[in-house]
Amino acid sequence: MGELTGKPSTSKLSKHALYTKGMVAHLEEAGEFDPEVVEIWSQVERKNYPQRYTNPRPFASGGWHVDLGYEKIPGDYSSLYLTKAPKDGDKYDCGGDTLWVSGYELYDQLSPPMKKMVDGLDAVHSRTVKFQKLAQELGFELNTDRGAPENRGIDLESSHPLVRTNPVTGWKSLYGASASRPEEWIEGVTKAECEMLRDYFHQLKVENYDLQARFKWNENDLAVWDNRATLHTATL
Repeated sequence: MGELTGKPSTSKLSKHALYTKGMVAHLEEAGEFDPEVVEIWSQVERKNYPQRYTNPRPFASGGWHVDLGYEKIPGDYSSLYLTKAPKDGDKYDCGGDTLWVSGYELYDQLSPPMKKMVDGLDAVHSRTVKFQKLAQELGFELNTDRGAPENRGIDLESSHPLVRTNPVTGWKSLYGASASRPEEWIEGVTKAECEMLRDYFHQLKVENYDLQARFKWNENDLAVWDNRATLHTATL
């Protein structure tokens, strides 16, 4: 799909910075390791992100993101295939749905003057500190060759247009609305203006239910989405 929609010829399948043999070595079920296919294991998630499973838990609304936005060449498309789901009565038999919100519709919610302003801004997406800290705590090294020549090393921070035009549709998406973590920011504005814009973008994401799609997973379900056009989050 990437080749048909204009991705650089030097780019291959993306490889996640965190997904290495060292990260999943403690799992007997890990089986054959494929660096181009990220396997999400509940055991790994509970070990690596314990704050998600303790009280008080963080708001799930803070999880909106695009995949690999911190890369110089971010991923265009993502897919997720569910091989195993909790059974009724299991300890974790609720939650787990995925929400998507349309970046096109987020942009179209803006007034013409606001569109004119954000069209000229860039946002910094970053996971450098978070991922390096996690790798150090768990005793493994980050993946330094991640599918594109530009995506090498351990600098996991990139600046991208706040508004991204999809090369396939020509439509504008509020791509930078995903840069909402403390270590990320909007360039060219003051800190107060950055916080104001991010708070407003967050409000657009979480309060406009008509812009969202919610998917309830069953075993063997497959979802494919365009990161240039959507943001997504898990319900925990």
